[in-house]
Amino acid sequence: MADGAEAKRAVRAANATNATSTRARLAVAGVALAFYALFILRTSFSIGGTRYFVLFEDAMISMRYARHLAAGDGLVWNVGEPPIEGFTNLLWVLWMSVAHTLGLSESKVSLFIMLTGVAILLATGLVVSKIARKIVDAPWVPVAVLAATLFDYPLVFWTLRGMEVGALALFVYTLLWLVLENEDEFSLPRSLLMGALTAGALLIRSDSVVPVGLICLYGFLTCSRRFVFAACIGAFAGTAVGGQTLFRKAYFHESLPNTYFLKLYKISALARIKRGAFVALEVLTMHLAVPVSIVLANLGFDRELLTRSGLEKIAKNKLLRRQVLLGTLFAAQIGYATYVGGDAWEWMLYANRYMCIGMPALIVLVAVVLSQVVASADKESSQLFARRLSIALVGCGLLLVALNVFAKKFPEQGIAATITFSKKAFAIGGALVFAGALLRLRDMREGIAQGLTALRRRVGKQHTVTAAALALMAIVWLPAHLLPFAQWATQNAAQYKDEANYTRLGILIRETTPPELRMAVAAAGATPYFAQRPTEDLLGKNDRHVAKLEPRGVFSPGHDKWDYQYSLGERKSDLIVETVDVNEADDAYISSLGFEKLENGMRLRTSAPVVHRDILGREMTDGATLFTALGELGKSLPAGLLGIDIVMVLAFGLVIGGAFRGIVRDHESFEDLSPIALEEEAPLDDSARAALKGAEARAIPTLDGMRGIAVLLVLMFHFAWTFPGDDGVPATTFIDKIATHVHAFLWSGWTGVDLFFVLSGYLITRGLVTPSKKPLGTRMKSFWMRRVLRIFPLYYAFIIVGTIIGLALGTGWIPGPSYWLYMQNYTLAFDDEVLRWTAHFWSLAIEEQFYFVWPIVALMVSRKKLIPTILVLVPAVVMLRGLLVFKGAQISAVADLLHDTNGIAKFVYRATFTRADGLLLGAFVAVTQREVSHPVSIAWRRLRFPIFVSTAVALAGLYVLAHGLNDYDRRIMGVGYVTLALFFASTISLCADEQIGEKTRAFLSWRPLVACGKVSYGMYIFHWPLVVLLVPRLEKMHVGMPVATQMALDTGVILGCIAIIYVVATISFRFFETPFLKLKGRFHD
Repeated sequence: MADGAEAKRAVRAANATNATSTRARLAVAGVALAFYALFILRTSFSIGGTRYFVLFEDAMISMRYARHLAAGDGLVWNVGEPPIEGFTNLLWVLWMSVAHTLGLSESKVSLFIMLTGVAILLATGLVVSKIARKIVDAPWVPVAVLAATLFDYPLVFWTLRGMEVGALALFVYTLLWLVLENEDEFSLPRSLLMGALTAGALLIRSDSVVPVGLICLYGFLTCSRRFVFAACIGAFAGTAVGGQTLFRKAYFHESLPNTYFLKLYKISALARIKRGAFVALEVLTMHLAVPVSIVLANLGFDRELLTRSGLEKIAKNKLLRRQVLLGTLFAAQIGYATYVGGDAWEWMLYANRYMCIGMPALIVLVAVVLSQVVASADKESSQLFARRLSIALVGCGLLLVALNVFAKKFPEQGIAATITFSKKAFAIGGALVFAGALLRLRDMREGIAQGLTALRRRVGKQHTVTAAALALMAIVWLPAHLLPFAQWATQNAAQYKDEANYTRLGILIRETTPPELRMAVAAAGATPYFAQRPTEDLLGKNDRHVAKLEPRGVFSPGHDKWDYQYSLGERKSDLIVETVDVNEADDAYISSLGFEKLENGMRLRTSAPVVHRDILGREMTDGATLFTALGELGKSLPAGLLGIDIVMVLAFGLVIGGAFRGIVRDHESFEDLSPIALEEEAPLDDSARAALKGAEARAIPTLDGMRGIAVLLVLMFHFAWTFPGDDGVPATTFIDKIATHVHAFLWSGWTGVDLFFVLSGYLITRGLVTPSKKPLGTRMKSFWMRRVLRIFPLYYAFIIVGTIIGLALGTGWIPGPSYWLYMQNYTLAFDDEVLRWTAHFWSLAIEEQFYFVWPIVALMVSRKKLIPTILVLVPAVVMLRGLLVFKGAQISAVADLLHDTNGIAKFVYRATFTRADGLLLGAFVAVTQREVSHPVSIAWRRLRFPIFVSTAVALAGLYVLAHGLNDYDRRIMGVGYVTLALFFASTISLCADEQIGEKTRAFLSWRPLVACGKVSYGMYIFHWPLVVLLVPRLEKMHVGMPVATQMALDTGVILGCIAIIYVVATISFRFFETPFLKLKGRFHD
């Protein structure tokens, strides 16, 4: 009775904890806040011990106006010159001027804007989650929307880099939320607040009229007091627009901002729409392919909605028309971005500043669609959704491929070319087509149906709802963010290095030139801001004359107009920081003005009043270089940290804390969901029963066949050491081409080692996860003794005999301590002698090190927890390997240790912690084979055949792209290793569960393959010394020998040596290894 009461109390306590989304919101907001802090910190840089924070280029242009305004010089680009409206974000400029008015240090004033961005992002996430709550009843949707919004990389990037995008998004979606509130119950104060928000949005950016107009129109049509609502909105909007227009006419003497003339004046609509459509379609079909496909799949291409009755249905159904509003908002932003020709930074390949405003609408819409799909997750509707999703993904892929074929056929030319062929985009298009085709497989359709059913159960339970919601958002949105997040992780935020360099140049110019020196720039952001010199904007954002010119070259918004005769000649610039697309005539004209090139690429007039020309011309590669130059000049940087800076950070801490608290407190109640309860065991399906049968089998003959394939691949590779076709000379004759292709195939045989890794991980874990009543210590002892009896005798016998022979022959080299301790993989990573007679033992060291550590993990962690443990470890290994391969040379400690890219490749190929993913995936197969009811195991059984097919295609693509699978190729190391491991893991899983066809089973059970598999360890041990003996002799024989004869000779060598090694290994197995193997019976678990 007491135990029962205690259990009930525990259940009630757990239910109380899980009754709201508070914990989930706390975790999501906390991780987001940590990400924002890291983002800001990584985009800062040090100069002489002072940490500088700098914004994106266009944001720094606005900062220059704000600085001048705060100093009392007005909204001007150059102090003392006629004002020009080189900005379209008046309210944001005014906010920036507040930062300057406070007297913050020069290095920290941009931090004020960045911290504003953090508060804006948190507030936007809160508001968007409130909108989701107004559209759908499912309690998991708001927290899912919150997470997707807070981690939407384009929105995070543009906001934290100082652009007005985040502020505008906050105003737009707060307005939308209030409109939906007004639809439910009209309120005059709320309508007045909406009017103020409308005015604010229009003052932040005048082109916000697109989303604001749509939202206000919806509010007018759906509220109960239309004319009062219209009066409130009209009064505020009219005042804002009218007031700004009158001010513009009076102060700037123009009816429109200068950027209008720069980006639209004298530029045909066709040119803009052509570029804008290309950019928009590329983003939709690549960056947003998955979420857009989900929306299209749910629509089901229902033509009825386009009829009169369908429109009436939308008008009468509140939730449906709200969804239509979300879709219209997103589509309108795409349409506007298309009309203006996109943005200038489309090479980033994710949502630009205009599209970004529509992203929260898409996030909510996708979440609402998914809630409907999950709620009706019966088998028939789920499979119908999968088929439609397949069609949509294939459509996105084909369109993306078509765009790049068009760009290949009709490429733009010039420095600002956008319509150009992209291998990355083309490959992603092909991948989307392939992914869509995979969804047509029965396993995938049934897997999606099963997954949606399981998801419906999990979002219906208090203790699993938030985890399921966040996992679903990750599945949907992670593909869209893999590329930008990967670029941020490996290369930092886009243009970060440029902004840091422009900042150093600006400070250098300020300290080496007189205040009246006039300079000309192409990038008008950080350099003019920090230089504080009269500046000519070559690209015309801050110049009336240039903005109203005809465009030059290919259209690129704001980057296709310049006039050197005006900016340099008439305006008498003395210093050119950087030029724009200079041709021979331009270069000759610039030289005729007396400009000379400095060492760092800048150009200075010979008559310019600059004393320290040598220092001005230095390359400012880092902060230390600039600090040294300032020291030579006897100059110092302004104060790096003031008291007001600290006060500012503390104040923003309170504001951000308030937004954080608002997110956490605005939680959803899960009281209507099922409380914690033991779930009924679902009956096992055929695949689960097959997995358990495979787990209980004492032997799996097909795996011996796979071991045979593995060892034959390795021997084929090594005995083909001298095979012709890799001399670096382009193949011209038919025989040479054959030799090149055969060589590429033979030298891909190293993949057999990776197959060994996956097999080893599977086979040893299979035994470790088998149920047993023996104590933990006894089980570990039994495991290690079985491994010792299998591996040590032959290995140490070989080492001892080899050492004796080496001493007898006086070769001068014998195995050191690392070989006796199974650490030789690290020794060999630094060994320059390729044909060392022990060089092949690196893989044995990796396996033995894994055998020592893994049993401790596998036996001490429960099987259910072992699955997520492996799923964390595998990506960690892959990311570490990618970091070393792609960034290792830039990490000083790694570069000092491994010297160059080849040294890094040797180390990565042989280090246990960079090759453990294959062993871990083998272990994963074994654990999922036992833990058949785990959701990951169920998903794995559904996905393993599609994974087998997709990885096979990916490997074939890599083979073609890299002209073979070269083990040291960075593409193979970064992507190929894990792809191979997944391919082999899916193959082993299918074989172990007997889910293969008769022909495949017959092939893998073929007696020669099985025979080689049984003695594969001996074949691996004995083969390499024969390679070492033969290679020098074969190289001498090849001298002067025709390629065809070389091929025939080496083919005979390969076949003959494999036969010899098989005989030697068989003798060793029978007479030397078997007596030790018989002792293993004493240590069976």
